[in-house]
Amino acid sequence: MKHLLLICSLLCALAVNAAQPQGAATKYSLWANEYYWSMPLSMSETPVTVILSEDGSIFIENLMSLEPNGRYFAGIIEDGKAIFASGQIVNDWDETLVPCDLEGVDFEETPETFAFDISDDGIFTLEDGIALGISTDYGISHFITDVKLVPMADIIEECPESADRALYGMSSINYQGTLFEDVVECAWDGDHFYISNLFPSTCTGVWTMGERQGNKLTFDCAQIAGTVWQWQFPRDVVVHPQGGVKAYSNGEMAINTGSSWLYWDTTDNLEFSIDDAGNISLESEVIAARSGLLTMDLNTQMSLQPIDLSSISKPATVTMDHIYINSSFIWRDVCFYLYPRDINGRFLDPDCMSYSIYLDDKKKEFTVDEYSSLAENTSDIPYRWDDQDKLTSLGNRRVVLFYDEIDSFEKVGVQVHYDLNGERRSSDIVYIDKAQNVTIQEVGDISALEAIINDPVVNVTRYTMDGVPVGENYHGIVIEVKTYTSGKTKASKIKI
Repeated sequence: MKHLLLICSLLCALAVNAAQPQGAATKYSLWANEYYWSMPLSMSETPVTVILSEDGSIFIENLMSLEPNGRYFAGIIEDGKAIFASGQIVNDWDETLVPCDLEGVDFEETPETFAFDISDDGIFTLEDGIALGISTDYGISHFITDVKLVPMADIIEECPESADRALYGMSSINYQGTLFEDVVECAWDGDHFYISNLFPSTCTGVWTMGERQGNKLTFDCAQIAGTVWQWQFPRDVVVHPQGGVKAYSNGEMAINTGSSWLYWDTTDNLEFSIDDAGNISLESEVIAARSGLLTMDLNTQMSLQPIDLSSISKPATVTMDHIYINSSFIWRDVCFYLYPRDINGRFLDPDCMSYSIYLDDKKKEFTVDEYSSLAENTSDIPYRWDDQDKLTSLGNRRVVLFYDEIDSFEKVGVQVHYDLNGERRSSDIVYIDKAQNVTIQEVGDISALEAIINDPVVNVTRYTMDGVPVGENYHGIVIEVKTYTSGKTKASKIKI
């Protein structure tokens, strides 16, 4: 009863809301077997925050990892145990956290408390014979078994100053079979190897650290790789390779891409190989970022290569995807893929890139009145700009909403710019026709092609990962650039 009274007093102070309690905060990995309405999901790993207060109270963030809503569950530390009251509120529907049996069934009499044993090395293990479930009017909707909290390594905001650094071009294939490319920074210091922004299409801001032994790089899965906003709360994302997953079947991903909830067993480490020239290749089958059970980013065939960004060159054209025109709406949108490469396949610095939208032959100006996220009116949108509303960026995919009258233009074009040391180079403009939804490419003021529905491939060029053209007899991983009759280009990473 003493335990229950102490915990109740903590709950009253916390006022069952999402406010963070005061105390020393530590990042933990919450490991558990997840079940939803008795359906087994998988062993999951979720980064959570554990707060210890000076008065001996303890707070665990989002103890039920399928409910990432920013709540903290209150308990006390006593005799090597962390003791929590049953019935603490889990979500905005006032559903509660209760102990249940290992089959997810309510006990005849719900225990007033449940406890974690705390080992000498700080690991929390849920007491034997119970699971933790969310109690609803219809029974236990979601429960977790074999619950364990393990202290995580410190987040690496910056690698050591003594480390050697270089920029690398990153290429991979995402779960939709689409090529993804970006530029990241790598560093090395003795046996430690660091990669900044390992998942640049999902989150940015921290380094991932691995160990180098010979030509192998090994990274711990549980590292935090950044933060995303999920259900209106910031959620940490962890490095998450999947084990035992067949990534490709007959050239396509053999997973259910219709759902973002992707479940597999995890592996402990992520493996890369590195050659004498510094080229890095993913040896593990799949790499992903994950927040709770939600897979944020999934890639295969990842590679990184050292690059030189000291010279300016003409950027490659975009690859048009579609245009959406509907007279019933005030907005239109154009979707395209933008890669940080020049016309010869060499990587460019994304921070020096921008793009412009053309309506017929007129460059569109984006005004603050229509695009409130912009600081000033502009016709050049920065490569990485994403307001998650009208100018969105997901990996290399861009979607631009605009509000011009339908009758005021016949085609929409995109041009890429590269600015370096006071000089600018611009790509050819690629247009997409409003009526026929086909792409045409223009050089200067002269239309290179007529817009046609049939658009066969007219040229195929292949480059090594560092942008060197190769012939038909070359064997290895290459970037294949197909040019179509319309002038549209499509880049793919393939093995020949």
